[in-house]
Amino acid sequence: MWVLALDTSTRAGSVALARGGDVVAAASGDPSRTHGERLPGDLLALAGDAGVALSRIDLFAVSRGPGSFTGLRVGLATIQALALAHRRSVLPVSTLEALAHTPGRGELVLAWMDGHRGDVFAALYERAAARRLAGPRAGDPSEILESWAADLGARKLDVVGDGVTATRALLARRLGRAAVLVDDPPPLAPAIARIAFQRRDLGIAPHAVQPLYVRRPDAVLARERGS
Repeated sequence: MWVLALDTSTRAGSVALARGGDVVAAASGDPSRTHGERLPGDLLALAGDAGVALSRIDLFAVSRGPGSFTGLRVGLATIQALALAHRRSVLPVSTLEALAHTPGRGELVLAWMDGHRGDVFAALYERAAARRLAGPRAGDPSEILESWAADLGARKLDVVGDGVTATRALLARRLGRAAVLVDDPPPLAPAIARIAFQRRDLGIAPHAVQPLYVRRPDAVLARERGS
């Protein structure tokens, strides 16, 4: 079974091709160019380099958010179009869950994305069971750490995501030295491809895929402030 996965939650993003649960090819995007400029070219190039025609792809997978609103929209539209053209299903995966599937040693994983405007997108997972314990949530980093304090202090913890950079001092102060802080996780498309294969029977029709913004888009908030 061939799975083609795409992540556009960050500026660079990534693509991956997996056969079964094994990733056979992956690449990060060029952050100097927009997703709109690079897609679907990045996906076509990866499949072409691996010698796999898109007609052989059995399942398309994509990060559904949270992340860049524009990036997510472009990524979802690209995957929906490819899946529709080839009459295949789509498996959408939370960006936070993909972060929780990156390599690490902690029993718990705190997925910690930069939400900009001083916020973070966060969710807490139990690594072994791949079970979500809290979130997803968008909000003030200090408030989230306070509200999840009982769970965060219970076991060894990895904090993973680009939100670590701006909040490293806060995380170190609240979580102590036992927490491993990872601010530069590997590209997420390989993790998305593996998750999609595990859940291959849960694929949905392309038109049914919806983004996971966690918070409302800026345009909506701006309209509400102006009303």
